Amino acid sequence: MIILLLAVTISSFRNVGIFSVESDFYGVYAVQTERILNGDIYSYQHNPPGYYLLLAGVSIFFDNSFVAAKVISAISLALLTWVIYALMKTIVSYKLSRTKLFLKSL
Repeated sequence: MIILLLAVTISSFRNVGIFSVESDFYGVYAVQTERILNGDIYSYQHNPPGYYLLLAGVSIFFDNSFVAAKVISAISLALLTWVIYALMKTIVSYKLSRTKLFLKSL
């Protein structure tokens, strides 16, 4: 939860609409999302429409598709952090139990 709040806070300082990192977003993602929201056919042939459909679904709750994309990124970051934590907890616990078993056998 802390990671999610931190990601949302940091992303709120990002200027929207500059032509640097967002060139792909405003050139492809935002256009296709607007097409999906308007009921038009998905026409971008280089990627499957999964992210665009998710972005269109989240964009319903926000006025701006860029803000919706930042929310998706923040939630994804929080989920990825939790998965990495759970994975590392399992790996470290397994290695510690093996070491403990080895030391007991001596």
